[in-house]
This record gives sequence, structure tokens and C-alpha cells, in this order.
Amino acid sequence: MSRIKTILLVLALLGVAIGLQFRGDKERQKKPSTELVAQCNAGDHDACEKRCQKGDAQSCYNLATMYEKGTGAKVDLIRAAELYRKACKGGIQPACDILESPAELTVPPPPTLSMRCQHKDANACEELCGQGDKGACTLLGLLYRDGRGVTRDMAKATQLLDKACSEGGATACYDLAVLYDAGHGVEKDPKRAVQLYEKACTGSHAIGCRNLGVSYDLGQGVEIDTTRAREFFALACKLGDKTSCGAGQK
Repeated sequence: MSRIKTILLVLALLGVAIGLQFRGDKERQKKPSTELVAQCNAGDHDACEKRCQKGDAQSCYNLATMYEKGTGAKVDLIRAAELYRKACKGGIQPACDILESPAELTVPPPPTLSMRCQHKDANACEELCGQGDKGACTLLGLLYRDGRGVTRDMAKATQLLDKACSEGGATACYDLAVLYDAGHGVEKDPKRAVQLYEKACTGSHAIGCRNLGVSYDLGQGVEIDTTRAREFFALACKLGDKTSCGAGQK
């Protein structure tokens, strides 16, 4: 009888132990992983980035604040808006409030092709050039001339500058004239340079007028003609080139 009681007691204790283990397993299943819910400290970019990627909405909110305020990250309002949206979807009400109030977060529009081209984006310049923008063709030509953002290609640079010049781009005419004047990437051709300086000057390019005056003053690509030289120096001066003011005077 004593043995039966002992067996029953052992079985009872074993049942309690199994029950406790089962209860513990269920609680662990219900409890979210600490790794997923632990929030990052505001200002700790790397930690917030990692936890945001793992689904922690509060960390996304903290990261958005960094991008908005420039604390711990470079100001990037577009990135901030994306992160606020993610935080809002995750239940962070302050993020939703910011997105609903334009005054809270002003997200700049994406840069236009023209803006991108002005910032030396070769792809943007190429697209605009294809649309007939002579300014973009000029900038693209200079990018190929200098090898900025593209592989240096003097033949392509010359072609682009010539295209822009023929369409009335005074700056392109001047830059192309300089290449022919110096024999830089093309065969040196003073006569061609003078023709291009004249087109640039006609387009009110001050330095183009000055260089044209120099050509006539020194007889480079044209016969010496000091009278015409003075005329072009005076025109360059009028267009704002102070170096030309009084040049060619005897």
C-alpha cells in the first residue's frame, strides 16, 4: 500500500511539473521577442535602423525624427516621411499626426531634370539634351570634356558643344572656340576659333568678345585689325568684362 502511495505521489508531482512547463511555453509564445520590441535610443542611427527593419515602429519613428531634425543623420525629409509612414502603420500616433499636418513636415518635391542636370547629373543632362535643351547639351559636353560623372570623351564633348552652339548657345560656342584655340582634344585651328568666338560674342558672351578682340589685336586666325579689336574690347567691357575695359587703347 505504501508503495502505491509513493507511485501516486511521484505521478502527481510529474503532472505538476509538466503543467508548469506547458504554461511556461505558452507564455513564452505569447510574449514578443525582446529583440523585436526593444526600442533604440533617439540619436543612435545604426541601432534604430536595424530595429526599424525588424519591425519596431517606435524605432522607425525615432529614426524619422533623426532624418527630419538632422540629429544623428543628415537631413533627408523624403526619407523621414517614408519612416513616419512606416511608424504610423505600426501604430505610432505622433507619426500619423505629423503626416496629417503639412506644417509639421515639409517634404520637398523630387528634383527636376533641370535641377539634376545643374548638379552635374549626366543622365539628366543627356535626357534634356535629347529634348532640345541647348544648355543641357552644353553642360553634358563639358562633363565629357572633363570626365566628370562620365568617361572622358573629347570627340563626344566636341560634338555636343557644336550641337548646342549651332542652336544658338553662346556658352557652347565659347567653350568650343577655346578647344580649337588651344588644340585641346581637337586639331588646333585659330580660324575656326575666331568664327566660334564671334558667334559667342554675337550671343552676348563677354569673354567671347574679349577673346575675339585679342585675336584681331594679335592677328591669330585673322589679319591684324586694331580698330576691330578695340570694338570687341569695348563690347566685352559693356557686357561686364572689366579686364577688357580700356584694352587695345594706345
